[in-house]
Amino acid sequence: MTKKLFLLSLIIMIIQSGIMACTIIAVGKDATADGSVIVSHTDTGEDSRIFVVPAQTFDPGAKAPVYWGIQDADNPLKDDGEILGYIPQVEKTYKYFQSAYSHVNEHQLGIGESTTAQREELTCTKDNSEAIMTIEQAQIFALQRFKKAKSAVKFIGDLMTEY
Repeated sequence: MTKKLFLLSLIIMIIQSGIMACTIIAVGKDATADGSVIVSHTDTGEDSRIFVVPAQTFDPGAKAPVYWGIQDADNPLKDDGEILGYIPQVEKTYKYFQSAYSHVNEHQLGIGESTTAQREELTCTKDNSEAIMTIEQAQIFALQRFKKAKSAVKFIGDLMTEY
């Protein structure tokens, strides 16, 4: 099984060597010798810098800014770009690793993201839509607020629907 997984990974890397695309490889608990779940995420975006964002506390009723530009490597490291709007903030957030696509928090909640091509008329940008939520921002909000994947997935779906 290990050799097959390695070969599959190698084939994917060779095929995508000239493509700007993220890749996820996930292995479920039934496919590992010790029952571990493994998720790997490559980020081919312009900004793959990574840093730790500490847990924080906020006043009741506070609002969390929603940014456009988290992936912009021209911005200083902790500048997430333009504020598009706000959502309700939680009183306490969890520590997490931030990158172009933030991926894990202090409770080992891990998120992998993979973009796909789409028809031109489905492309949504800040200039052609009223939507304010991006996947990179939604991932950050989920990592700040949840310990369990099921709750984080539902939350991200709700964010995308509402915002």
